[in-house]
Amino acid sequence: MTARINPSALNVEYDKLLKEHGLSLHHRVMPKSHQLRINQELINTAKMEGKASVNFVKRLIRLGGLANLIGPGSTSYNSLILDICKELEIGLGEMHLHLGIPIFAGEFPTGSFNAQARPTKGGVLILLNSGFIDMVYRFGKLQVLCTGFSDPGTREGRFENQYGKNDIIAMFADCLLSYLTYEDVGRAARIPLPGGLRTILTMMFVRDYERFALAHEFGHVMNNDLHPSRVADIVTPIGKFNLFVKDHVREFAADLFAANLLLHLVPLDFPPRADSSEELRLIKASSAATAPFFVLALEKVISDA
Repeated sequence: MTARINPSALNVEYDKLLKEHGLSLHHRVMPKSHQLRINQELINTAKMEGKASVNFVKRLIRLGGLANLIGPGSTSYNSLILDICKELEIGLGEMHLHLGIPIFAGEFPTGSFNAQARPTKGGVLILLNSGFIDMVYRFGKLQVLCTGFSDPGTREGRFENQYGKNDIIAMFADCLLSYLTYEDVGRAARIPLPGGLRTILTMMFVRDYERFALAHEFGHVMNNDLHPSRVADIVTPIGKFNLFVKDHVREFAADLFAANLLLHLVPLDFPPRADSSEELRLIKASSAATAPFFVLALEKVISDA
């Protein structure tokens, strides 16, 4: 069977595109012990939140959910993007669908908030704007830091928001300005990892934000939107660039498709098992259901800025 996700021929086309514009990939070094250290840190911070929090974190680690959220130790953002695309392809299978054309997904400075599609020899390149992954991670942390929620283990008690309204607005504005100015939220002040359950929720939310951005482009592929007649020169930070033209009707249809695809991944993330719990699946379903609204709201803020 011919590879539909990141086939070698499209990888060559993507590498050519990077070379043409003098670009290189962003890399992040993640040691093999990174996940184990995060697991232990989550348990340690959960201890400050109580026994129910510790049990919840341990249960999530045991079920393998944390491995899905953190990833296998990628060395570049493209490795993370590939992991997510493979997850989405599995989700398509659950919907009894399959990709009709080969695609390659990678990061690129398109200037668009999330992703753009570009026709190329032998298929389609899905280009996720540089800085998007870092940005949604930062904003995901802010979302969790400013939200109060009930204990998922006992459904009693409440974890209050850790920062005041003015602090959250200031951090949000700092990240937004860094992204708009440099496409690099790393220039903004560091936002601390929340710890305990809040870290679990942050990773869960962020994974679904990333999934939605890419699932939206899958929606265009599945809806047969990527026709050669709809290609035009689009202005980007690196000059005019051949990309598929967007319109409101097709964008809305792709959003609906992506939202549906995310919900089909929930049972795959946390399949019903004797040692699993309904709380985990409900939290994951809530994350998948709210991700489209968060990403679209953030896109609106950035496009209007």
